Amino acid sequence: MGTPSKNLDGSWLPAGMDPKSSYLLEIRLSCNPKKRRKDILYFSFSKVVDSDLCNFKDLVEKIVNQYHPSYLKVVHIFYYDEVKKCFPQVTTDHELLEMFSKHVEKKVLRMTIAYTDPTDAMPIPKCYTLENLDVLDIPCTPSMACPSLATASQSNELIF
Repeated sequence: MGTPSKNLDGSWLPAGMDPKSSYLLEIRLSCNPKKRRKDILYFSFSKVVDSDLCNFKDLVEKIVNQYHPSYLKVVHIFYYDEVKKCFPQVTTDHELLEMFSKHVEKKVLRMTIAYTDPTDAMPIPKCYTLENLDVLDIPCTPSMACPSLATASQSNELIF
């Protein structure tokens, strides 16, 4: 599990695709941990994309159409940044291009897509390879020591 499942020699590249701008996305699809089966942590699949022809909206749409979320689920997309040893979230075309530029050498990206309820907090992907277990340290500390209570003028607003 420590190395990507496909060869780095380009054997994963379909015929006719540009090897300079194509990337292999190894995607881990994760659903709500409260509602999934306890013995299945995630579903894995691979996808080859051309970074010159790919934008964020189309990538999300293709994945959601292929692997439908439940009603009213929110989609969160993350990738593993090997330099920072963390999982940044991708939300824009700019962040998608930045993700591709960080993986020009290997051409293989490890991604996590999480389907959550709208009321749940944004998930933080867990490590899924043995090499990440000791280098990925995600602190679990609240952002404020004591959150303030809503005042009368803020009674209808959510405070984060």
